[in-house]
Amino acid sequence: MSTFLSRFGSEIKGVLSGWDRLRFRGTIRWLASLRGLGSYLSCQHILLKDFKTYVTSLTDRIQSATAELAERHQRPLIFLPSSRERQEARALEIAQAQGITQGLVAIFKCVEPCYTFTVGPNATTKRLELRCGPAKCSQSWRES
Repeated sequence: MSTFLSRFGSEIKGVLSGWDRLRFRGTIRWLASLRGLGSYLSCQHILLKDFKTYVTSLTDRIQSATAELAERHQRPLIFLPSSRERQEARALEIAQAQGITQGLVAIFKCVEPCYTFTVGPNATTKRLELRCGPAKCSQSWRES
């Protein structure tokens, strides 16, 4: 790299450098609150009575895409019975056992405690309302 920079240094505006792998995990803040999700649903013209159907179909699409990705790369889709199992350690075991040095190693799926949204009736207003509370959610990770 230094030879390239010394040879073409006058032509280069800047240099980027970083790690060989990154793992991002985060939250779309707008959708992480009752008010934000309510705004999103309204903008998408999704009625609260249709919320469960909408999110279930979205989950199905994500799970299908995940299974398709595993199949396309001929990598395992592994259900972990406990969310306490360290996915990184398991991925390293698989990579070492199968001689994988780059690319997709496996896709892990488990059920974890989380906060999720539901819709239910409000006895006072006699209307449906969006709610947020603790639950167990299915999670998938792609280790590469």
